[in-house]
Amino acid sequence: MASLANETSTTIYNNDKCFGMKAPSLATLDVMHWPEGVEPSTEIKYADKKATVICFWAKTHKGNYPTICTWSDMQELDRFKDTVQFVGVARDMDQANVTKYMGKIGEFKAELGAHGITISGGIPLAYDPGFQVNMGFKACTTFKSLGVDNAFIVDAEGVVQWRGLFNRGAEPSGQFMTQLEHVVKGEPIDLLNDPPAEDMTPAVEEAADPAAAAGIASLICDY
Repeated sequence: MASLANETSTTIYNNDKCFGMKAPSLATLDVMHWPEGVEPSTEIKYADKKATVICFWAKTHKGNYPTICTWSDMQELDRFKDTVQFVGVARDMDQANVTKYMGKIGEFKAELGAHGITISGGIPLAYDPGFQVNMGFKACTTFKSLGVDNAFIVDAEGVVQWRGLFNRGAEPSGQFMTQLEHVVKGEPIDLLNDPPAEDMTPAVEEAADPAAAAGIASLICDY
């Protein structure tokens, strides 16, 4: 049965299309920002950590900035520091926008978040030439589009284990952290949400009213 989850759903069903799919290579990413204390590398590889979280963001989407702060805070947690790598993949078409966002890191914005935020750069931030990585993950989900606030958990073998949709810094499903811990420990993810039952009731066609049918026929003749 096909997955019934869509581009805006925060509920992840057990039959989600991306589970078990091979994640696209990150070799095409141009990583433009590395957090303080993180040694830059020429390529981010899934095998480098027990789990990799691919985070989609955009400089042009300010509502996404609190989520970047959340991802940065998650990366700093002791239990994830050495086992998980977060990677922010820009959805901006213009590479200059990544540079502009980098120039804002450390600024306080009172209008963002519930109580204002300090713009964060606590995870690597990358430009995605030709949207190759985005299109690769979109293919895994079969979504029509894959926008900001989406995040995917990929294991060390490069297999997608979970995805989540954040919203202005929050993660409504409440499952993302637990699933990430499972992947780090090599445990199966929790499958908690059975997909909705499809409506198998056949459509019943109403019998045509002879008078109405005659009226329609006359209209067709008029044209």
